[in-house]
Amino acid sequence: MDAGLVELAGPGGSARLDGLTGSGPVREEDAWRTWVDEVVASWAACLLTDPELARLAAAAVGEGEHLAGAPVEFRRLVAPDGRDQGAAALLRHPDLVAPVAELHRARLLDVLDQREPREPLVA
Repeated sequence: MDAGLVELAGPGGSARLDGLTGSGPVREEDAWRTWVDEVVASWAACLLTDPELARLAAAAVGEGEHLAGAPVEFRRLVAPDGRDQGAAALLRHPDLVAPVAELHRARLLDVLDQREPREPLVA
């Protein structure tokens, strides 16, 4: 799934995300932040805070070429248990991640709307 997202979006750096979250400028030792892609971060925030959208995305990704023949389970995303919820409570809090999620939510919805509705791969 990661490979497909990188191929689709390409890394763009963390500059706008840094501004939204109040982070300082990128320092030399933070060069890894140039590989952060705000589209991927935004879509992740969307999926972590919207269970129905996560189910739709998991079904769509399961149909892609990157996962062909691979046993894939998206339980932690689409049906997180109490431990998963606790481990990512702040990442799943819609109010906290809304500024990042809203950056590219419309594009994610467009991508998912281009596919025929199907049953999710995992319940």
